[in-house]
Amino acid sequence: MPVIIEIGKGVYREKIYGPKNKASIQMIGEGADATVLVYSDNAHTLGPDGQPLGTFRSGSFYAYAEERLTIRNDSGPRTGQAVAAFIDADRIA
Repeated sequence: MPVIIEIGKGVYREKIYGPKNKASIQMIGEGADATVLVYSDNAHTLGPDGQPLGTFRSGSFYAYAEERLTIRNDSGPRTGQAVAAFIDADRIA
C-alpha cells in the first residue's frame, strides 16, 4: 500500500531523500506553481567529507515517486553544474 504525503502550498528549502526501501511513497503538492521544493547545492558545494559534491550529488530532491509539484535548485549563476532532482522510478510524469 502506498504512503501518500500531501504537501501544502509554499516554498520548502531543504534537501529531500526518498529512501529506496520506501519506493511506494507518493508526494502530492497543491500544484506545480503552488508547492515548490528548493535547495541550492551545486557541483562545487562541499559535502560532509570536505570534497565538492559534483553534479550528481548536488540534487535538491532524490526520490522514487513524486507528482504535482515543482522541484528547483536555485544555486545561482556561475556556481557550477547543479541537479534539481534525481528520480529513479518505474512511473513518473
